[in-house]
Amino acid sequence: DIIRKNNIRKSNNPNLEIADKGFMRPKVLFIVPSRNAAYEIVSNLVELLPRKYANRVANLSRFNEEFYSTTAKPVVPKPDDWYWTFKGDCDDTFRIGIKFLTKYIKLFESLDRSDII
Repeated sequence: DIIRKNNIRKSNNPNLEIADKGFMRPKVLFIVPSRNAAYEIVSNLVELLPRKYANRVANLSRFNEEFYSTTAKPVVPKPDDWYWTFKGDCDDTFRIGIKFLTKYIKLFESLDRSDII
């Protein structure tokens, strides 16, 4: 409705600038192969925060419990790239929403309200 009304208004006055609101927030989608890769990305995001916001990450302990894991090396020797690819938690069934607020970052936000999935 709003878009149609704005289109009619714009056709009557071509110099009129209108900013229509979208239905969803803009999002960034990261597709990663494992929980360990997601852990590294979120850890890097937290490290990039200004110092005054670095301690203001909601649900960080839950995130560390669910996404960080140390695994023992297999008995059969493998190439170095295998260890790099399959280090940490290799589970590939997961999703996490991240929302940036003015004073903190919230992990495990619902996907429809998150900025990064």
